[in-house]
Amino acid sequence: MKGAVRDSRSKLFIDPTRQLRISTGLSALPILTLIGATVAVAMLGSRVLNEARSTDAEITSLFPLFLALVLLILSAGGMVALQALRYSHRIAGPSYRLLQSMERIKRGHLEFRVELRDGDELQEIADGINGLLDWLEEHPPAGMGPEYEESFVLEDREEVSTRFAAATEGSMDQ
Repeated sequence: MKGAVRDSRSKLFIDPTRQLRISTGLSALPILTLIGATVAVAMLGSRVLNEARSTDAEITSLFPLFLALVLLILSAGGMVALQALRYSHRIAGPSYRLLQSMERIKRGHLEFRVELRDGDELQEIADGINGLLDWLEEHPPAGMGPEYEESFVLEDREEVSTRFAAATEGSMDQ
């Protein structure tokens, strides 16, 4: 994977709102299923223990068995939530980096490349932006570049779009 950066993240939450939405979407159904399984095991265990009490039977190994099942189900739920958070990093981190890169392009920076971590999602979009940056370096629009960023303060997105369209009007036909 071209342009990969180090594999670990320095922050747990890059974009908390987006990560919560992704994690919830990935883990809601498995966790609800595990909750349902926990309730079913608890109800079945209670029923078996009540039947054993009514017949004066002693089943000493039954309680630890049900406890182990409940702990297994709860730990599986924790693993689902952890994996959902880890996967949300693979989407939220690159999304954040791509948005930053687009802002740099709007300000006229064309000399950089988007770099994502190994295993991150959205690599195809990063590759597409890098291809666009390569093309823009080969066919520089008039008035774009480092001096453009220094002379232009980004205040109005509409003005940026108009300036960029005007600057690239003749260059895109080449």
